[in-house]
Formats: sequence, structure tokens, C-alpha cells
Amino acid sequence: KDGCGSCLRADSLRSGDLVYSPTLRRLVTIVATTRQLLIDAPMCFLEKPFHDGLWITFEHPVCMPQNNWVRPTTLAATRRKTMTVCNFVLSEGGSYMANGWPVLSLGDNAAAGISPIHPCYHRFWGAQPVIDHFRKEPTWPDVELDPCVWREEEVV
Repeated sequence: KDGCGSCLRADSLRSGDLVYSPTLRRLVTIVATTRQLLIDAPMCFLEKPFHDGLWITFEHPVCMPQNNWVRPTTLAATRRKTMTVCNFVLSEGGSYMANGWPVLSLGDNAAAGISPIHPCYHRFWGAQPVIDHFRKEPTWPDVELDPCVWREEEVV
């Protein structure tokens, strides 16, 4: 949300902006952003009362009540879709709100309460290596990645 309480599109956010972290129950700073066009990627559409719904990659964890992190495939069918996806590295908290859904940010699963033995933990996307990888991009901290054509063998 902006300073007036209006919701903002994820693709309009940049490093230095603030987002709400449900983990900490307060605003946190976006350290970095990523954007990438995914072509024919497996996506899930998650509905939420009083919200527009959320298109999210099939493997990107979302939080249910009682801090129960799950993959979107447990909540919705997977459909192939071409769209730009955005994600964020946060100063703290490990999660942010996206159309009413708490979702994990890049590089800090531990801050959101996801331990290395949790089924949603990811040793690259949820830990420091992803941040180190994106820091090498010339557009850091607002990383624009090349388009990616999804291949069937990438679906795990």
C-alpha cells in the first residue's frame, strides 16, 4: 500500500519502497526487486475474499492461517500462462502481502519461520545464495531479468 492506504501493483515497487511484512506485522524496506517475463510457465491463481486474486508461480510458498506455509498447488490447479513475475528482497521479515496473501520474499525463509527441514524451504531461493546471485546483475538493486521460456523438465 502507498502512504494513503491504496494498494500498489508489484511491478511499480522499487528498492527503497515499503511493504507490509505479515511476519513482523509492520512495514519493512524493499532492498531489491526482480522482474522477469515467464513464457508458458506453470502458474496458480489464488482467490481471496475482498481481493483481486493472485497469479503466482506454482512453487512460490504462501501462508495459510496459523503460520502454515504451503505451495500454491495445494490450493489451486496449475495453468500455463505467460506473464511478468516480480519478487523482492526485504530488509527483514521474510514475507510480504500480495493481493491479500502472505508470500515469501527472496533469500530469507528463516525470518518467515521456515526451517531447512520444512517442505517449503528452498536452499537457493530461500537463502543467501539467491541474493548473492542477483547482486552480480548490472541492474541491481532493481533487477530486470531476460525473458524465460519454461520447459517441461523444469517442473518439479
